[in-house]
Amino acid sequence: MICVECNAPVDSLYVKYANDYIKLTDCPSCSKVADKYVEFDNVILFIDTLLLKPQAYRHLVYNLMGNAPDDLKQNSQKSLKGWFLKNKKVNRIRLLMILFKIYLTWAYEEKNYNFEESINPFLIMNSILKKNAVTQYLYFSLKCISDDVITHTVIPFFMFNVVGWNPNGYVSKDSHNKRYYKMALSLTILISGATNLFPILMLIWPYNNITITNIISSVADLSLIEALRIVTDCSIPSAISVFLLNTLIKFIVTRMLLIVILTKGNESLAYSIANHEYANFVQRIMGLRQILERSLKPFI
Repeated sequence: MICVECNAPVDSLYVKYANDYIKLTDCPSCSKVADKYVEFDNVILFIDTLLLKPQAYRHLVYNLMGNAPDDLKQNSQKSLKGWFLKNKKVNRIRLLMILFKIYLTWAYEEKNYNFEESINPFLIMNSILKKNAVTQYLYFSLKCISDDVITHTVIPFFMFNVVGWNPNGYVSKDSHNKRYYKMALSLTILISGATNLFPILMLIWPYNNITITNIISSVADLSLIEALRIVTDCSIPSAISVFLLNTLIKFIVTRMLLIVILTKGNESLAYSIANHEYANFVQRIMGLRQILERSLKPFI
């Protein structure tokens, strides 16, 4: 448990007296209430989380959902299983978010399907969208699950080994502490990922303006960057660097995985698809650059 104001560790968040009277604990470091969200309604907590308030994130990640390292030491063999059992609601939310992401990814790929490019059989999405519905769903499921697993693996790795996150005197040799803070980062990713569901509104009220579409889609990315900064207390450049590295690794690994499955291990065909994907990516980047230049031209 920590103080949500200054990140200092505290022994308890409140003291419970007779008749269920609760007195919140003051932090010995900053002399403020260690965690005011103990008495807050869940609706207020949810709103403050969407507003990216640091205290709300710290309350959720460290004081509400996480297990303390000492709890993990008591039963190291069953601690991970116990954490999953304790946080069934969290795991259900993660599963639902993956299912929503599969639907959103599938819907937008079909919506943005370029019929002029459909004659090119060496693009991944063209190959997938020409298959039957069940096969398409399996491919998009594989993509979204891979993205989720990579994110929950890559971000903790870079935070510990590249950024050098060392919370409260974290010792890398202590596997219990390592497991605890990995869980904290996974919870951070999960909570910030709630904004990934915002684009579902665009399926109800579609926007033709590509700028608005890109802005709404970028909200989730900015939320993840800010959430990493809040929970780990790292600098903004460090959080951005970790996010960009994670995005790059997801982009490469998921496409390589899809190419291998689509080509069934055919090296020459896989090489052709990879080359066409690269050319298509460069073309899209150049198109985006031209759009940005036209948009910023009146202000330059």
